[in-house]
Amino acid sequence: MDIKKVMGSQRIKRLAESVFGRNNISVQAVIYAALLLLAIAWLPVGIADFIDDHWLWFSWLPCSYKLIVSLAIFVIFAWQLSRLGGDDNKVQVQKTSPKKVRALGVFLSTLGPTNEIVEEKILEIQNSLAVLPDTSAILSVLTGKNWEMPLKAIEYHQGQLEALYVFTSKGNPGSSETMALFETIVNALYPDLKIREVDVHGIEFEDVEAVFNQVESFYDMAKKDGFPEQEILVDVTGGQKPNSIAASIATLITGRKFQYISTVTKEVHAYDVWYIDQVKS
Repeated sequence: MDIKKVMGSQRIKRLAESVFGRNNISVQAVIYAALLLLAIAWLPVGIADFIDDHWLWFSWLPCSYKLIVSLAIFVIFAWQLSRLGGDDNKVQVQKTSPKKVRALGVFLSTLGPTNEIVEEKILEIQNSLAVLPDTSAILSVLTGKNWEMPLKAIEYHQGQLEALYVFTSKGNPGSSETMALFETIVNALYPDLKIREVDVHGIEFEDVEAVFNQVESFYDMAKKDGFPEQEILVDVTGGQKPNSIAASIATLITGRKFQYISTVTKEVHAYDVWYIDQVKS
């Protein structure tokens, strides 16, 4: 799926949803659309008929008024395009503490760069789960490990969070192979939380387009599960830099936000990024 096409279609989708409703197209919305198209079609005809009926007012024109109006419109559009073609589109970023959401997407990193390290850490975590008496002790064992950040993301939204959607990586090693263990940890910490793996086969975290498409799939899955888009958030902290970039792009034009946890302060932040036209009218 081409990212540019998806972002373009999202613009159209947002416009349609804002006019006709967010998800369902009703009979009333179809009637409104038909009336709007009718008005658009009749407007130039009505203007032309008016001028034809009162041509004496415009007899001083050197040529057809339709030609003059068409040329003027083209000139205006060309002028606007030239203004927008420069360095006028800027990115605006709003950084806040995120409100707690009902559906959260997280990227699951591998436990280590090699199978030997992964197996060693799996054994350590499994032994800890078997003997530790409470959830705070489990979290302390995972502090400093690659899975600390997705667990902190989940912890932040407790009290509101109902469903967790996990992006896993494929490869050898890949985090898809350790998804069952991660699910066991999350179930031990938050037994009422529903957990879904976005792609059971995992995705390539360095494939920007693949990750972008999977984030779109995540939003579709969450909405089909009954969560409104404003109650859905994707955390881009885990995984690798390319998947963080791709996930951020997927939230750029649709009014979505993405979450990031500082690896230094461990503070949770939400970023709302959008383009603004700073050309003065």
